Amino acid sequence: MKISRKKVVEEDVKYLYAHLHDDWWDGAEISRDGAEFEEVDEDGSQISDMLKPFNAPTNIKRFKNFVKDDNIFSMKINVDTGEVVGWPKGTIMNIYWKIVDEGLYQYLDENDNIIFEYDGYVPNELAIEEVGYGDYVILNIGADGIIEHWNTAQVARDITETIENESNED
Repeated sequence: MKISRKKVVEEDVKYLYAHLHDDWWDGAEISRDGAEFEEVDEDGSQISDMLKPFNAPTNIKRFKNFVKDDNIFSMKINVDTGEVVGWPKGTIMNIYWKIVDEGLYQYLDENDNIIFEYDGYVPNELAIEEVGYGDYVILNIGADGIIEHWNTAQVARDITETIENESNED
């Protein structure tokens, strides 16, 4: 008799690498070095232009084939601290962005090995203090690159739930 059982596996997730298609902006503002906030163009082109040095291309060929063009905004977030790795200091960004299911999400260990990845709906950990319904990224990133109101315990629960839900769909 063959049986199946699920084995509990603990993984040490260090980073969330979110690759977001950037032509669905509902609302975003950027400020650099204390200047007034600028509204982001509806097509997201300002994001690509203003953050180009930060937003280095990554090897996400499969995802690039999925989206309509190369307008991809990527953020690597330290899940323990809420810091966006490599964020240009002095830049503040308030994001309210409708992604729907045009995102690729990679959960990485401390050596950047992929523990789990999926494309589809926005994970809950990218909608801070609001409900994103799997469609919205809602974040405020401070001048120091830290996401405001990042709650590590809640993020851990959200990541666990995301991985379990997405694993069950396979």
